[in-house]
Amino acid sequence: MPSAQAEAEAEFLSEIFASNLQELATKEDLNHAIGDLRKDTDAKYEILRKDIDALRKEVDFKIERSTFSVQQKMDTHKFALIKWMIGLAIAQLGLVIGALNFFAMKFAG
Repeated sequence: MPSAQAEAEAEFLSEIFASNLQELATKEDLNHAIGDLRKDTDAKYEILRKDIDALRKEVDFKIERSTFSVQQKMDTHKFALIKWMIGLAIAQLGLVIGALNFFAMKFAG
């Protein structure tokens, strides 16, 4: 290989290496990039945590409201059930008294 060509190739390779060395990331560059990523991740984590807390409060409120509504309905139905039970007990007592009166008159007379 002629010396002129070898010098041209050497100069060309040295320029390529010089430009590539300037583009290579250093440890400091990597640490800076990692720090930026950590800050971004921490910020997103904090936003996510706040969103989850808000969602948890909303769900707790809805559960509490639903529980209160169910409790009110149960109280209403319990009152209606007690009314029916008392009414049926009175009707049953009247039926027993009527049946005893009927049989007493039939066998007495």
